[in-house]
Amino acid sequence: MITLKDVAEGENGDWLVEGPGGERLVLRRYHDLAGAGWVVPAPVAEVVEVGGRWYGPTRYVPGAAVRNEPVAQRRRRGTDMARVDLALRALGDPLGQRPGWRPQHTHRSVHADVDWPGCVARLGAADPRLGAWAAAAAAHVEAELAAIGAEELPLTLVHGDFAEWNVH
Repeated sequence: MITLKDVAEGENGDWLVEGPGGERLVLRRYHDLAGAGWVVPAPVAEVVEVGGRWYGPTRYVPGAAVRNEPVAQRRRRGTDMARVDLALRALGDPLGQRPGWRPQHTHRSVHADVDWPGCVARLGAADPRLGAWAAAAAAHVEAELAAIGAEELPLTLVHGDFAEWNVH
């Protein structure tokens, strides 16, 4: 077993292990959000493979997403997002950046495989005015982020779709 990431108890950790037949697997320990007061779908049994797909039973999280949120519910979701941020804040440095992604404030695209100059060049070939606008807008945002010292911001975990359809 090779330790990939091991941090304080109660936080995420990963180990590279050799499974039956010699395949390489990652054993993962998840942060205990439930212990921080969150109702989360924590695993309750092992995952199983059926027909080439993986299934894992988790704890039932009661409730339902609130569709067409009123203003008060949007405010509550914002408050909850701040609580999630606080609960996960210490995990940014130990876990590092998600593979294939980059911190949004450090590049013109969060996806590492996006060829931004190539995309803008192709856009400019199709519509010179729009291509020039995209290049200028990106340069302006980059300058503004540099001016406020955004590159010094710590890495933090985010919930990519903490939206009304995905929160109970």
